[in-house]
Amino acid sequence: MSVPAWSDKDVRATLEDVYRHVIDHVDAGRALRRTLSETVDLPRQPVHLLAVGKAAPAMADAASEWLRQSGLEPAQALVIGPLGVPSSPGISVVAGDHPVPAAGSLEAAGYVTRFVDRVAHGDTVWLLLSGGASSMMASPVAGVSFTDLVVLFDRLHATGLDIHAMNTVRKRFLMWGAGRLAQALAHATCQAFVVSDVPGDSVASIGSGPVSPDETTVTDVREILDRTGLLDRLPDSLQANIAGIEAGEVLETAKPGDSVFHRVTVAVIASNRDAVTAAEAWGRARDWTVKVDGQFLTGEASEVGQVLGAALVGAAAERRDTVSLFVWGGETVVTFESPPTAAGGRCQELALAAARELSAANVMGAGLLAAGTDGRDGPTDAAGAIVTATTWAAIQAAAVDPGQALSQHASYHALASGEALFAPGLTGTNVMDIVVGIVAQGDQGWNPAVG
Repeated sequence: MSVPAWSDKDVRATLEDVYRHVIDHVDAGRALRRTLSETVDLPRQPVHLLAVGKAAPAMADAASEWLRQSGLEPAQALVIGPLGVPSSPGISVVAGDHPVPAAGSLEAAGYVTRFVDRVAHGDTVWLLLSGGASSMMASPVAGVSFTDLVVLFDRLHATGLDIHAMNTVRKRFLMWGAGRLAQALAHATCQAFVVSDVPGDSVASIGSGPVSPDETTVTDVREILDRTGLLDRLPDSLQANIAGIEAGEVLETAKPGDSVFHRVTVAVIASNRDAVTAAEAWGRARDWTVKVDGQFLTGEASEVGQVLGAALVGAAAERRDTVSLFVWGGETVVTFESPPTAAGGRCQELALAAARELSAANVMGAGLLAAGTDGRDGPTDAAGAIVTATTWAAIQAAAVDPGQALSQHASYHALASGEALFAPGLTGTNVMDIVVGIVAQGDQGWNPAVG
């Protein structure tokens, strides 16, 4: 006699537990404390803390605590993080804007200028860097207008470019991108501790590489802009900057081997691979069948969601009284032919596409979570979504067409109507996205109380 499949409630509770375990494992503050305790000697020079990005508050608190426990006080501490970040004793806090720069980003970039001015020769700067920094401290290079910089960010987001290509372009025009912060701090020692939100953990891409050499050239930038159709629509001041570099009238970005990087060290302290490993360990601790795709998730969110949903359908077709956990990590993209008229995000779009596959096959006891590890997916208040075989029908029952929502990149409202959104709030870390699927055709091992 076969064992009944889990209910949607069981599936959702389990996937939420996996996500919480993953976030706990890649907590930015905990990762930094571990790195400082294991690899960093007690500084002899004054230490200045500059934390920028979605994980900035947690990292700044961890660094300040570690220094104070060692009998030291930071010479200064500046946090540039998301809107709503609470203030901390002895730390200056500025809210930058994300994903598109605005007035807060410009103000934050000015704070960095004043921070750099207070760093004396021979001092040490700890740069605590995480995803979102490109936008949060965005100010243009000389000759480029802030309005044009905002237009660039906005248009790049609609192209479907991966983060490496996007930041190859963006950092060209950012006051603190492409190693320019290292140039400003060349008189000091700079140690960067990085929470990675990019494939391959390329430190030249994370936060637009503020203290990393730029291996790309203006020719690479022109090729990317041309390929995406943006070159002819590039605002005038950006066009002039590119032309100036090509004519030798504007300096190229600093390259590997430049002396400004001689006193810079960079350590990646948390990454998407850590998130995937945590989810895998969670399933194996329950003696479940765990399948991890070692390939980094990329591509159009809706297409990837269709493929992952089909994988769960295939697993369910095996008809075994067992629990199988599937784990993927990475970051998909959403390409817009025209500006979207409704809210959504890549994780929400991926989940909605997977929901269609689960619904079509009527796979009960299965579900998929797709969520940003930072707690936000696109310009919404949700991290992503949790979908099952009943999600598609639930959306239809709410008088919303899920197929139309998917084609129009309007996943947020559709998933909200089907009560499938997942909104845990800001997590204080950011290692891209985690996608977890479950196929539970029996009651083997289900226990939400298991740690």
